[in-house]
This record gives sequence, C-alpha cells and structure tokens, in this order.
Amino acid sequence: MKDKNRLYGDLYIRFQKKIMDNNLKIIIAALITEIMFYIIYRFILAKPLDILQYTLMYIATPTFINLVIWAVGRYIINNKNGKLLPETYDAIPLYILELIIITLIIVHNAFPVLYVLMACPILISVVYGNQKINKQLFIICQTEIIAIILSALINKEDSPGNYAACMSISYVVIIFAYIYAKHIILYEKEKENKLIISENENAALSKEVSMDGLTKLDNYKSLLKTTQKWLLNKENVIFCIIDIDNFKSVNDTYGHEFGNEVLIALSDELKKINAKNIFVSRYGGEEFGILFANIEYDKAYEIIDTVRENFCSHSYLQTDEVFTFSGGITESSKQDTAHQLFDAADKNLYKAKKTGKNKIM
Repeated sequence: MKDKNRLYGDLYIRFQKKIMDNNLKIIIAALITEIMFYIIYRFILAKPLDILQYTLMYIATPTFINLVIWAVGRYIINNKNGKLLPETYDAIPLYILELIIITLIIVHNAFPVLYVLMACPILISVVYGNQKINKQLFIICQTEIIAIILSALINKEDSPGNYAACMSISYVVIIFAYIYAKHIILYEKEKENKLIISENENAALSKEVSMDGLTKLDNYKSLLKTTQKWLLNKENVIFCIIDIDNFKSVNDTYGHEFGNEVLIALSDELKKINAKNIFVSRYGGEEFGILFANIEYDKAYEIIDTVRENFCSHSYLQTDEVFTFSGGITESSKQDTAHQLFDAADKNLYKAKKTGKNKIM
C-alpha cells in the first residue's frame, strides 16, 4: 500500500476531495428532500404534521449530526496526513459516507430497504484496491445491522410489517457487495502484479538491447541517443573517444580471449567514472565513448587522463606488457549534431595516434 500511495498519491488526494464534496452534497440533498416531504405531506396530501417535531427529528438533528461528521472528516484529512495508517487515512471519505448513510437510516428506521445503501462505500472501496479498507467497512455495516436487529427485537411493535424481509434482502446485498468487492480487489492486484512483471521484463530487455554484451557498458546506439538528448538539454557537452593502442597485435600475440580481458579491464576503469553527468559506452571494437555534460573542459580532460594512467598500471597474469590507449576529446558548439561531435573527436584521436599514442588530444 505504501508503494501504491507513492505511485497514486495525487490521484488519491483528488479522489478524497471528490468523495468529500459528494458527501456534503448528499447531506444537502437529504435536507432538501426532508423539506420537500414535509411540504408534500402537509399541503398536498393534507396530512397533519407537527412542524416542530418534524423539523427537529427529520431536518435539524440529522443535518446537524451529518455536518459534524463531515467536518470531523475534513479536519482529519487536513491535519492527520502521515499520523494515521495510509489505508485508514485514504479511506476517510468512505467512512464518513458510511456514517452519513447510517444516520439517515436511523432517522428513517421505518424504511429498512434503505439499509442497502450501506453497500455503496463497500463497492467504492474497490478504487483503493485494499482488502483492509473493504473489510473495515464491512465490519461497520455488520455492527450497525446487528444493533438495528437488536433494537427491533426490543421494540417489535414499532417495526413495519415487512421489516424481516427488507432486513434479509439488505443483509444479503451487503454480503454480496463485500464478496464482489473483495474479488475485484484480488483480480486488480493480480493484474497489477502481472503488469509490473511485464514492465520489468521489458525494462530488462530494453537494457539488454542497449548494452554491450562483453563489457556490460552501454552500446553505440545508446550513446547516440544520449548524445542527441544532451545536446538539446545541456548547456555544454564534451565527447571523448578512446582507442586501445596496437590492439590488433594484442589479439595476434595473445589471442582473442586475452584481448577481451584487456577490453574488460578498460571498461572496469571507465565504470568507475560513470555518473549522472558522465555517460560511458563501448563505441565499437576497441573504441569507447565518454560523454560529459556541464563539466569544464579541463576537468573532463583530467578525468580521462586519470583513467589512462590507471589503465596503464593494470597488471595481467598472462603478460607483464603494459597496454595503453589514445583519445580524442572535443567540446560541442551550439550547432553540432551528435555525428559532428563524434567526427571532431575522431579527428583528434587520429592526431594522438600519429604523434606517439598513449595520450589525449
């Protein structure tokens, strides 16, 4: 539920407000209905009614009680966020609705068919997808029905003739509402779990597609996409391409498996500098691309040169030979595309190769 609150927090807040607004409308609608009933009974049907007694019993008292219930609910929502269990806090409007319905039922106990209204909050609780809320509302309804039945047994003469039948129907409706809401919640939870699994699988597949299998760095496709994005959104972008010196001779002398070991050794050094504003990738073959965002040119150069020094000092079981790399680094201009940035860095790499290797230019 906590994860769900983080995910649907704003939605739950809007839903809370909507239900509380509707609760207030129900109170006002009940007030207007009671006034209309009085007018109909008194002036159209010409039945004698004590206006003071009717106003007190059916208009003033239930309206006052419901407004107090509504105000308490509003106070809790405004002042108790974080102090109550998340599922309890989120469902406050439904508890308020249940209490409003119970108040109306008590006032009109001669109409037991109204008891079916208690099923409404139970059905609405499906929105929260939480079994605790559903169960709590069901327990409130059960407690109220038991209290009403006991009251009816004590005052049998005041109960309407069809009371038992209406109560039975209402009780069955509430039970079915609880059962159906419970199964809908379970279904939605299972569906959500399957959706999460599917999203995780898609994310893993997407990561696999954008990752180099050997070095576990992002690949060229991912580098290109990130470069295009950063050129649009970042103030300045620096790109460096590095290439292991004499790598063909490494493969020819020691074999491709050892060549892979050298590639992995360099990628491990590059992973150490990977950060939010530094994107490291395998460019292709023995070449790697490093992208910097909002970093000074001298700082970017220093970072790459440190990687070069660390790579040079790396030791291998198969040989004592020292392996190096050369690099070309360039800073973007406002008009640069990703490919233009790559080409400029590649030209600087070529210069580094031609002027002695094991350097960054």
